[in-house]
Amino acid sequence: MKRIIFLLLLFFSSTQEATARLGIYNCVTEKITTYENNNKEFIRKNLEKTFLVKIQKEKKQIILKTFSPSFSNSKKIYNIYRIDNTYGNLFSVETNSSSLLLDSLVFNELNSQGTLVIQGDFFVNSWKLKCIKN
Repeated sequence: MKRIIFLLLLFFSSTQEATARLGIYNCVTEKITTYENNNKEFIRKNLEKTFLVKIQKEKKQIILKTFSPSFSNSKKIYNIYRIDNTYGNLFSVETNSSSLLLDSLVFNELNSQGTLVIQGDFFVNSWKLKCIKN
């Protein structure tokens, strides 16, 4: 019986360690800015978005899942190109996109927040994310 309890404790502690190493965060949109801030409906719908951020430093990736009642849910993979250990920032760019957009994510692990910026030839949208680590 002691052996079973020990194995269960070992399993749960290793699962928690793996989750902590991954860095999984639940995020809400704290603020959105657009090139033209007059589209109140677009801003309102984007403020409803929530995000799941999964950081995988060993793979140099951040997986961002977006959930929205007004837009299609999505999943994007960002490649980490710089890690700032002093301030906790991870700088990443989404490179798997088939569109002609610049899509970047900067995430700060120390204060659990980030910014998502999507830029095209005629617009720039940015989301300020406020997160809680799982």
